[in-house]
Amino acid sequence: MISLKNKHIKETCWIIGKGPSLLKLKREHIGDGPIIALYEAIVPIEIKGFPNVTYSLQKDGGLRKNHTGVVSCECDFRKCDECHGIVRPRGSILLLHEDEAKYCFEDYAPRFTFKLSEIGMRHNEFSLVCAIKIGQFMGCQKFKFVSCDAHANGDTGNVVPVMSQEYYDYIYEVQRQLLPEYLGGLDYEWITPE
Repeated sequence: MISLKNKHIKETCWIIGKGPSLLKLKREHIGDGPIIALYEAIVPIEIKGFPNVTYSLQKDGGLRKNHTGVVSCECDFRKCDECHGIVRPRGSILLLHEDEAKYCFEDYAPRFTFKLSEIGMRHNEFSLVCAIKIGQFMGCQKFKFVSCDAHANGDTGNVVPVMSQEYYDYIYEVQRQLLPEYLGGLDYEWITPE
């Protein structure tokens, strides 16, 4: 991961979430700078062929880990393309949390694993926070959050639901309480494609 340090100095980081507005995403919603797509959000980014450098953050690993919901990368399944909760990109740079996903897509390149301390995190947080910290690690100064609908407008729907709606309602409520700590002092904007 050290080779990504300051790779995008003073650029705008485009963090793509999985809210329902992702289905309306168009090229004009994304400007210059690196894209960090969260989980399944990498699919429309790659399909639409954005010219940006794209990163696919698959932080938590798949749902077939031995200890889902715990910071653990143990997995005996090792059939990543059949595992829910994680998506193999088709050309983007893959980013994986070493403590939760280091065994995911072992044959994929380019692939980077990161430690939380390496990107300036004191403890494990949700993927949006990881994407912010990775963008800062890479030197980005501005952040545009696209299709992060739960945080932008309260829509907790998910374009590719892996869990129940009740789970997303609960998890986004927890995230809403924690996110302001990470947004303080950040130059950012919410973008909801319509």
